[in-house]
Amino acid sequence: MKVNSTSLLLAAMLATLSASCFAQVPKTNDVLGVHTGDTEDKVMAALKGSGYALAGTMKYAASPGLAASTAELVFHNSATGSTLKTKFTPVTGKVMFIDREDRPAEKPSVKAVVDAMIAKYGTPSSAFDSNTRLEWRMSATGTPETGQNCKFLVNISRYEAQRCGISVFATVFNTVNPQIANAFTTKIWDYRVTLEDFKKQDELMQSLQNKEIDKARSVSAPKL
Repeated sequence: MKVNSTSLLLAAMLATLSASCFAQVPKTNDVLGVHTGDTEDKVMAALKGSGYALAGTMKYAASPGLAASTAELVFHNSATGSTLKTKFTPVTGKVMFIDREDRPAEKPSVKAVVDAMIAKYGTPSSAFDSNTRLEWRMSATGTPETGQNCKFLVNISRYEAQRCGISVFATVFNTVNPQIANAFTTKIWDYRVTLEDFKKQDELMQSLQNKEIDKARSVSAPKL
């Protein structure tokens, strides 16, 4: 029976993914040294000398009790066309989401990228599309999440933030040659950072309400 090179590649990757019987929680929460939970200053320091330059900034508008603050930073590597985005929480000012799209100048094999991802983040919770789409998901209790919870979402609600811990999503693109990675993406959502900010938002709202109540108490009752 003739076995083509693509079949051998997929078999090798399947063997790698089945090397451990159990999925692992993400072993790290960083991309290129940028960690979820980092402040803006830490992000800038981590990317210094990396080839990624700041290309854009988005701001949260000022609101009652909060000054305007950084919502997102976009970094660009002009040599490769790669990008890195970090989204920040509005109250605590910490990284809650990292989104990297890498287009390596020298194209590695798909297996090399998958092996590197597994070495960095551990055995994935799920693998799809011939192992070119990998997920590492941790519940709020710190255990691997292998069900349908903690999937990638554009916006995180309080419900997801309470039940999930952290999720890492990686996709390897092999559109030109099935064995060659022409690009790959890494996305990290840290629900713990988001939940912390939700709690700070509640505290801020309660503080503002208390001030309004105190102010109202100092106002004389109208004549009836």
